[in-house]
Amino acid sequence: MREVALTVRVIAADAMTMSRLGYAAATADCPDLRLVAQAANVAEAAALIAEHLPDVVILDVDLPGLDLAGELRAQYPRLGILMTGPAVDDLVIRSLEAGLSGYLSRSIPVEVLISAVRHAAVVPGSFTSPLMATALARRKHRNVLSPREQEVLHHLNTGESLTSIARRLHLTESTVRTYASRLYDKLNVRSRAEAAKRSGLSVNLEDDHTEEAESRRRDAETP
Repeated sequence: MREVALTVRVIAADAMTMSRLGYAAATADCPDLRLVAQAANVAEAAALIAEHLPDVVILDVDLPGLDLAGELRAQYPRLGILMTGPAVDDLVIRSLEAGLSGYLSRSIPVEVLISAVRHAAVVPGSFTSPLMATALARRKHRNVLSPREQEVLHHLNTGESLTSIARRLHLTESTVRTYASRLYDKLNVRSRAEAAKRSGLSVNLEDDHTEEAESRRRDAETP
């Protein structure tokens, strides 16, 4: 933990003008925060950070922020670095592993953003994210599956029937059913829809009336 000035100096770097305006409005309502500069690209962000030496920088992942964040962490070890972007598990984990101060969804409430900025200013080396617990849990669940089980799960999540998966993987249908049952047990779920949700993926059950589609629907609830 470090001592922080009474006013936390912030730089926001985001290619979207509306996002930068949002950061300006959010910090304007907080007497302990001051947005000292805004950047629309990586070059601007790097130059402004070197010029102003802020307490916290907010980077959007599409800037591309992760590349810049790694350089900033090496160059400014005491800088609070917050990454913003979509609620994607991999981006949360990569931000954590890069030693950043936090990862925030673009749709978070203003009060969560402000809290994260204050946290990053005080303990820049302590990662915070409302998405972290879920992301780590999903990664843990994925890691317990064997490569073949992950392959079967992938095809289940695309909406394929067990018969179709068996043909694709050159296995018998009973073998695929065994793999499906085993991965359901490991993920502690009862259907492919639940498995998709637990693994952070989405299931696709097409709304048509073909024999293949009917088979997919039957398979959706049972391995």
